[in-house]
Order: sequence, then C-alpha cells, then structure tokens
Amino acid sequence: MTFHDAKGPEHMTIEVFGQDVEPADERDEGMRAEDVAVYISQMSDEMSRMARANGLDLLAYFLDMARLEARARSGKFDIS
Repeated sequence: MTFHDAKGPEHMTIEVFGQDVEPADERDEGMRAEDVAVYISQMSDEMSRMARANGLDLLAYFLDMARLEARARSGKFDIS
C-alpha cells in the first residue's frame, strides 16, 4: 500500500494492489452521512465476525475499530 500526497492531504490518493483509489469528489445527496455510518457499522460487524471465525484476528480487530468509529459517527449509538 502506497500513500501519495502530491497536492496536500485533501487530495491524497492510496495505491492498493496497483490501483489508485481516490476520494469521492461529491457526496451522494440521496443518503445522509449518519445512514451510511449505520450501514458501515453493520457491515463491518458482519465482516469482523467472519474474519474472527476464520482465524483472521488482526483483520477482525481493524474491522471492529471501523465499526466503533462508524457507530460514533452515526449519532445513534454510544461507543461504549
């Protein structure tokens, strides 16, 4: 994984497996950020369980961290 910061942090791209992944230029007006955070929380919880069940403990840990961040950003859950 390579990080490129040619134009400052707001233009940072990440190269993953030979592909550049750029941040989205526009927000999806049809979805609220809180709703997206709830969805990400649910999906990362499912993926964490799958990872842990298959011995991918470090990956499960990172997915748990993503879940906690998403829950905090959703405004609907307490992170405790």
